[in-house]
Amino acid sequence: MVFFWLGLASAGAGAQDANVARLGPAGGQAQEVQARVGEPVELLIMADRDGVASVGDPLSWSLETPESGELAALDATSRAAGEGVEAGSGRALFTAASPGRHGITVQMPREAGCVASDCARVAHRLVVLAQAAGATASESDPPRDLRWVAGGAAGLALIGAASSIGSDGGGDSTRSGTLAIFAGNGQSGLANRALPVALEVVALNGGAAASGIAIQWAVTGGATLSAASTSTGADSRARVNVTSLGPGPGPITVTATRADNGASATFTLTINIAALDKVSGDGQTAPVDTTTALPLVVRTRLNGAPQAGVTVSWQVVSGNGSLSGVSALSDANGLAQAFVNAGSLPGTITVRASRADSPLLQQTFTVNAVELRDLAIVSGNNQTQAQGNALPSPLVVRATDSALADPGVNILWNSSPGVQLSTNSTVTDGAGESTITVTDTGLGLDPFTVTARRADQPALSVTFSFNVLPPSLTVFSGDAQSGLASARAAAPVEVQLKDGNGDAMAGQTVSWTVKSGSASLDAPFAITDSDGLASVTVRYGNVPGPIVIGASVFSGGATATATATALPPGGIAAASGDGQTGNPGDVLPQLLVVQIVDPAPDLSGIPISFVVISGSATLAPANALTDASGQAGTQLTLGRTPGPVVVQATAPGGVVTQFNATVSGTLVVTSVGSSTGGGQTLTPGTPSAPMELVLIGNGVPLVGQSVSWSTSGGTLDSATTTTDATGKTSNRVTVTGAGTTVVTASVPTFNEFVGSSVSFTHNSTLAALPALSINEASVAEALDAACLSLGGSGALTPDQQDLVDQCNALIAASTSDPGAVSEALTAMLPDVAQTQADAGKAAVGAQFNNLNTRMVGLRSGAPVAQLSFADLTLAMAGGRVPLGTMGMSLLGAAEAAPVEDFELQKWGFFLSGNIGRGESDPTNLTPRYDFDVEGITAGVDYRWSDTMVLGVALGYTRQDTALAGGQGSVGMQGLSLSGYSTWYHGRDWYLDSVVTLGDNRYDHERRIQYILPGEVVNQVAKADSDGTDVSATLTFGRDFSRAAWTFGAYGRAAYSRLGFDEFQEELDASLNGSGLALRVESRTVTGLSSTLGGKAAYAHSASWGILVPQLEVEWVREYGSDTEAFRGFFVDDPTQTPILVLGDDLDNDYFRIGLGMSMVLTHGRSGFITYERLVARSGIDQQTLSLGFRWEF
Repeated sequence: MVFFWLGLASAGAGAQDANVARLGPAGGQAQEVQARVGEPVELLIMADRDGVASVGDPLSWSLETPESGELAALDATSRAAGEGVEAGSGRALFTAASPGRHGITVQMPREAGCVASDCARVAHRLVVLAQAAGATASESDPPRDLRWVAGGAAGLALIGAASSIGSDGGGDSTRSGTLAIFAGNGQSGLANRALPVALEVVALNGGAAASGIAIQWAVTGGATLSAASTSTGADSRARVNVTSLGPGPGPITVTATRADNGASATFTLTINIAALDKVSGDGQTAPVDTTTALPLVVRTRLNGAPQAGVTVSWQVVSGNGSLSGVSALSDANGLAQAFVNAGSLPGTITVRASRADSPLLQQTFTVNAVELRDLAIVSGNNQTQAQGNALPSPLVVRATDSALADPGVNILWNSSPGVQLSTNSTVTDGAGESTITVTDTGLGLDPFTVTARRADQPALSVTFSFNVLPPSLTVFSGDAQSGLASARAAAPVEVQLKDGNGDAMAGQTVSWTVKSGSASLDAPFAITDSDGLASVTVRYGNVPGPIVIGASVFSGGATATATATALPPGGIAAASGDGQTGNPGDVLPQLLVVQIVDPAPDLSGIPISFVVISGSATLAPANALTDASGQAGTQLTLGRTPGPVVVQATAPGGVVTQFNATVSGTLVVTSVGSSTGGGQTLTPGTPSAPMELVLIGNGVPLVGQSVSWSTSGGTLDSATTTTDATGKTSNRVTVTGAGTTVVTASVPTFNEFVGSSVSFTHNSTLAALPALSINEASVAEALDAACLSLGGSGALTPDQQDLVDQCNALIAASTSDPGAVSEALTAMLPDVAQTQADAGKAAVGAQFNNLNTRMVGLRSGAPVAQLSFADLTLAMAGGRVPLGTMGMSLLGAAEAAPVEDFELQKWGFFLSGNIGRGESDPTNLTPRYDFDVEGITAGVDYRWSDTMVLGVALGYTRQDTALAGGQGSVGMQGLSLSGYSTWYHGRDWYLDSVVTLGDNRYDHERRIQYILPGEVVNQVAKADSDGTDVSATLTFGRDFSRAAWTFGAYGRAAYSRLGFDEFQEELDASLNGSGLALRVESRTVTGLSSTLGGKAAYAHSASWGILVPQLEVEWVREYGSDTEAFRGFFVDDPTQTPILVLGDDLDNDYFRIGLGMSMVLTHGRSGFITYERLVARSGIDQQTLSLGFRWEF
């Protein structure tokens, strides 16, 4: 940091004036300060008077060229002494905008305490030399700690200039870590308003720019800030906005404090109190359509004094008015005004004035708009007249203005609908009056009105009201008649219409309705004639009883009612056609004629209905109307069935009579000549074979006979069929479920043939249900056989009865819920037995893997020096890699030579183990299941020669298999005895063999769980069984070594034979499903496979032994590995029908991939860990983890 101490003297002072300081640098030194463009420089000056520091003098800084950069005074006055502050000092901050020399002038009053604008001033000029950003200081920089103080009464001294150019942080007299006001101080604003300029401070560290400094802001006096904390930016400045000065009265102080050292700067702000006063013009009254006599006046004030130039907003907030003569800007006295134009409607007008700069400062004025014009009724109101007549007196109104007659006013007239006026517009005369007449009151029944309205002021109106005398409607003739039901009334019903004055009303529409009773009218409307008469003709209905006829006019304004009575006929009788006889199919020669027995002048049009109530015959027509004499008839055609016929005729009112006739001949019984197609075994969803029958009548086939079909279950091809020319017809049935179905064919009575029927009985088995898997169908076949046999037996055991109950439940559900039947059959399958073979194979594989680990180690050869790598191998799925040669290569040692007192250790003991886990995905025939297998093998071997080792081992295997969804499990534990040998040539070729005998124990649990309508089964079947296994493997391969790497290739053949003993399940006899226990017969599963594999290992040497990672890949092919079928039987099935359980074929080709790590320690100790996984074997995912440790003795 560079500091300059320069004397400042008053500009233009003479040398002879002893009281004025002189200008000029001490000793002719240059007054230039160096800086970089864009980086702030702090300037520090000293003010003194007569050689004594001057405190509190106003300081004024200015740039000679404003665009040369930014200049900010940090101190408004020279400062008092304090911590790190020299008395009389003042600061400013300059940031150059471009390279070059920039002139700056600082001034102070010459005389202490002078504050006038024309005070004599002391001034000094200095220059800041700005270099481009990134430049370094030259060796010609001014020297540090230069000081020159001029004599005189008053003076300024540039006591410091801080710059980052060449700064080493020494020699400055300014305090490190400062904070100064940059902008925004001394502002003023209105209460509760924001300030336009942000408050800014600048932070310097040792005079250099300080970015990222946290600044805490605190405020007093009720103001609010945009943030309580900000940070300085790249320009060393931090900013905050004053969002509201608060309600006042102030003053407001805002203090900014550096969080790192507590340096602070304080801003002082002032609140201006604005006001808006109501001066005059409030509460005036003005006639409508005029302007107020006086303006509305308000005054704007600021801090109690009138304020000019303030915008005042004027607004009409309610009422019918507008503004004019608006003075929106307050004058020198703070006054603003507006006039109010009253609208065309009377009422209160509300005007609001508000300051634009403070909208909440408001004043409200009210002006009352009054109407002086008027319109009043003179005469003609409340007259009474009948419909359709002129009013007797005219209607008169008077218009006034300010209570005086108002001539020449246009009056507009309108009336209720239908009322006619002499004119629609009139003009008032010299007396202000206007007259109109009503020429027709119209045909309305309600009181009507006429309205008069001033055209110059439509809001001024008067209404005349009038009363209408209602019309009358009375029955003139035809009332209280009576006649036979369905006959025409003897005379029409006639009404008469008169107006309120009693005069007949012609040409009016009368509406007719039957208000009650049974009757009809010849027309719904009639028009009154010149006498006011209108009539309608009535026909009585077919239901005897009272009748009410209604008449109305003017939408119900006048009504009248007439009554009548419909009488039932006194009786009807058979006039002719009774007692006739004819052959089947004959049309009887005589009509069946009835006669109304009541005397009447006109008996026509009475409806008579005819119906055959017994016997074989038809009628035409079934309904007839009587003629004028009261007769009606119908034609009877005899049917084909011999016997009596009865026909009934019915007249209105329920009056009846009967006719009798006879069909000649005798009845013949229909016979079924033959029927075929019964006793079928049906498959649900598949139509049956045709069911046929032949109908015979009188010894010959019945042709065209309709046959009705019905079934106890399923769906028929057709509900009805017709016999062909041979009398034969057929149908088919399609059942949806299992069980017995009975189809019945019925022949109705036809002509002379009496009806008959025949039945066909069919059966559908559970095994025939569609969409069953092979295994589900096998279970269904066993159930069909068992339940058929048990159904014909006598007394049944509880378990046998339960088995029958399950069959019945399945049959009942086969139609309504076939999906539940499929689920139930699946639940009955011995799924756990399907996984038994996998458990046995896993036991064989676990023991072979452990033995293979041992044989690989035995081929590793003689020891190296004192550390034997001979038996170390990396255990993998298909074999083990010898690590002896790899260790020697890695250690760089030669193969150990024979030593007289050292022999190969002939005996060895080993212990190996593995852990495996896998899962099988569900297929069409095999359930989903998971399994875990653990195997441990312990053995002892003897090195027969340098190339041959023989050994024997004892193994223990445990496996748990769990079916998905908790449907069952198989647990297996087995012991095995194995013999093994390995022959090898050198360290490359080898031949391994293993023979294993094992004995296994299996524990079975099978959950039988399903729900059928009316049947819920939840059982757990348990059983245990034994089994054996025999296996043999032969492996041939070769290993290759290259430095620390070992590679190998090998092939293997394996044979296994697993035997499983028969087992029988046990169930809880107290639960449903106790008859579903199974017996699974013994079986043998054999397997033959080949393996081709490759392996690679790398030996890593350490001070404590060797670590060997290894990768191994095998291709496995199995021969004859298709899933073995086995048979189960329901224990309580007397037929012992087998349930043949099949599994889906497995992939014959797949891969095994293994990763492992082996270690070799001293004193013949070694161990390994491997991870293996099956790949590309569809539906099976198997993983194995093997662990082992070996030591020699």
